[in-house]
Amino acid sequence: MIKQVGSIIDLWMPLRMEYAQIPGMAVAIAHKDKVVYAKGFGYGDTAKKQKIDSKTLFRIASISKTFTAVAIMQLVEKRKLRLEDPVYTYLPWFTAQNKKGNASAITIEDLVSHSSGIFRDGDTDHWGDGKFPKELKESFTNDSLLLKRTSSFKYSNYGFAVLGKVIEEVSGMSYEDYVHAHIMKPLGMRSTFVDYDAGIPGHASGFERRIPGRTPGVFPHYKTHAYAPATGFSSSAEDLSKFAASFFTSADTKILSSASRKKMVEKEWDTGVFMKHGMGLDIFQVGKKKLYGHSGGFLGFSLMMLFDPKEEISVVVLINSTSAGAGSIAHGIFEMLQTGMTLQKPGKQHNYSSYIGIYRDHWRDTVCAQLGSSLIAFSANNDAPAKFYSTLVPIKGGDAFTAKTKDLFAGPEETVVFADKKGGKFHTMRSFLGRSIRI
Repeated sequence: MIKQVGSIIDLWMPLRMEYAQIPGMAVAIAHKDKVVYAKGFGYGDTAKKQKIDSKTLFRIASISKTFTAVAIMQLVEKRKLRLEDPVYTYLPWFTAQNKKGNASAITIEDLVSHSSGIFRDGDTDHWGDGKFPKELKESFTNDSLLLKRTSSFKYSNYGFAVLGKVIEEVSGMSYEDYVHAHIMKPLGMRSTFVDYDAGIPGHASGFERRIPGRTPGVFPHYKTHAYAPATGFSSSAEDLSKFAASFFTSADTKILSSASRKKMVEKEWDTGVFMKHGMGLDIFQVGKKKLYGHSGGFLGFSLMMLFDPKEEISVVVLINSTSAGAGSIAHGIFEMLQTGMTLQKPGKQHNYSSYIGIYRDHWRDTVCAQLGSSLIAFSANNDAPAKFYSTLVPIKGGDAFTAKTKDLFAGPEETVVFADKKGGKFHTMRSFLGRSIRI
């Protein structure tokens, strides 16, 4: 099924990127501990026409936090720290007090779960000017406590930067050396780096969001220094798939035990939006299924890593622009995988290869593809094909089909006819929208 969905991504994604004016993207899908699909689209550098592939480096932003959370849980397993330990036990400077609370009560778990109540990004303008601080303690004052600890979820990049310092204190290693030795090396991750290094080639450029009246500019790459444990990492779609596959596959304990992984999602914090949060992981409820992972947003990058622990399938989507959300595309790919399993029927299979392709008319570009045992059709300008598709059911005695769809505006029970077969492919499709031409 993954290979079949990969074929659909090959058709769908180049057009979807054009609609959203996305310069480049990389997608990877893994099953259990194997990367089954990994591919790049578009350009990392549009001026030089530098193409993206599955090994191209992206700034993965807050997905970095997942590595930090894993490192903390590893140290818990080794009994070098406890989640209930106060942070100041390891960082004596982490003390502040006001009417909202006392920092001496803030624990390691509070920081990992974003429930400490401290400020989000410190007191410097690093997201605006790119000057990320090299030290943290100067920023932490009585004014840093904004909510009572454990009263609510409150996202904090600063909190994860502090966790990086805790890891250094407890392990006796630099944060970078620890993560490399205990996460990257065991998983064979050769294209993942804790912070930006101009001497490492292969980074995609990060493009500005679309702003009316101007061409998107390119952001310079910034070193994140003390904030690297929260947002500094660079990685590729292929490497992140290795990480996700190991991290979430039940039988794989190379970097973390099943008990620790379970602990990370045991308590769900309400984020006030469409997801909940555990410790270093976002939690998404999709129907009766739960998906886990983390999103990321950096200057010029949008990213998502998702995993279904029951099916043991992970999806990674990396985009070098903030003009489109990687999260909606990653969720769309997951929905296709699930829908494909539903549409997989036993018995004789039809050969739909001559119909598969993209057809254009005045209204839209339509992707025709095989999903499961069915021929489906959906608009290419769509992040969630599995929600908005028609199943084309063959009519005996020709190249005609009946459209079946839950979208009652989309022509249910209408007839779709393919014609003009050349070189083993049909070149026209006629539906209630009129005549469409293969592109």
